[in-house]
Amino acid sequence: MGGLWPLQSKDDLKNSVWSAQMGAGMDVLFMTLDVRYELGIDNLYNGSNDLSLKNNMFNVSLGIKFL
Repeated sequence: MGGLWPLQSKDDLKNSVWSAQMGAGMDVLFMTLDVRYELGIDNLYNGSNDLSLKNNMFNVSLGIKFL
């Protein structure tokens, strides 16, 4: 089973990775807004160094405060 997709099994991925998070939040009256960015530091892929898989994520959440 060849092809262009380099991941052949779950062993091709690391069990844990390092990342850094940064974010900010703001409360206005009964609303809350949070913004966060996660920057992947480690490569998730165990194989060749030619492929870089990193966990970079941008998250925005909007909420309502009840108390």
